[in-house]
Amino acid sequence: MAPFRSLSDAVLLRLMRYLGLHDLLALARVNTQLRRIVYSEPQVWTGDLLFPESDVTITDSFIQQFVSRITRSYAVRGLRMIKLPLSWTGYMWIFDHFAHSVDAIQIVASEDTLDQLAHHLSIFAGNLALLQHENKIPITFRQYAIDDREYADTLAATRYMGHDSLQTMTRTLLSEFRLDDPPFERLESFQVSCTEHQDTDASVDHENPQVHKLYLLASFLAGRPIRLSRLQSEPEALRAPSSPQQPQQEKKRGREENGTETGAEGRDSVSGPSNKTRRQDNNNSSHSSPNGGRHHYPHQHHHHHHLAAAASTPIPSSSPHYHNHHKTSPSYT
Repeated sequence: MAPFRSLSDAVLLRLMRYLGLHDLLALARVNTQLRRIVYSEPQVWTGDLLFPESDVTITDSFIQQFVSRITRSYAVRGLRMIKLPLSWTGYMWIFDHFAHSVDAIQIVASEDTLDQLAHHLSIFAGNLALLQHENKIPITFRQYAIDDREYADTLAATRYMGHDSLQTMTRTLLSEFRLDDPPFERLESFQVSCTEHQDTDASVDHENPQVHKLYLLASFLAGRPIRLSRLQSEPEALRAPSSPQQPQQEKKRGREENGTETGAEGRDSVSGPSNKTRRQDNNNSSHSSPNGGRHHYPHQHHHHHHLAAAASTPIPSSSPHYHNHHKTSPSYT
């Protein structure tokens, strides 16, 4: 173990590129140095790690204990959640930690799980709309996962924003309302498939009401229409890394290590009295960084944050305003 401890962080980071998720977690338990590197260095998480397909150990409990240890950054660009034993709660915890950075999400789950996820995302979206209307700080996926009953009751008390039912509210909300501070600020590809339809034509999934509703909700939470991708081909952000011998992959890794991949300022790292104030502060600040990252985003809407933080730069933890909001804010009625 002594020679191993003598290795520099840079060498250890290069070695970690060849490890899978569970190997990294085991390595983090060896000593404090390795634990610090695994959970604090964004470069560790730039590969195809999240999550292994059909891994029965990726449960809601595992997610709640694991994802919060990873430093917030823009390293994770794609999430693959295929046939995992997760409920809607597990997905919400994953979104809470990675929504700000991902540009591609892939989900394959049972019809019942997709139905529950769509139901809770609808209530979450309704609460975001209410808070924006009252110029209040938005809730997070994590807050909703912890107190979903409270947020459901709050939305119901408004008669679903005057639309009598969650279904009619969601339909109107998705077509007429736009978030100023969307949680999926970089999302461009959202792929969803139902396990019951795995052996049928891909078009069946797009006719599935739960899948279609999830696509619409993803667009609402991204602040713009999202491409209706099918699972026949993987988006670039979800493709497995090339072999170490390929020079193109080494060049890409070099750009990431040098901090030339750009990202947007994390929504949980900003605190302030209102969304309007935070947006004005963002518009009054100027940032510059080279476009050396994996993706370039030319079609940003006017209300999106400037792309300022490098992918290798950790994001500060959530502000107290987010964690305490559901205990201090008045009713929306």
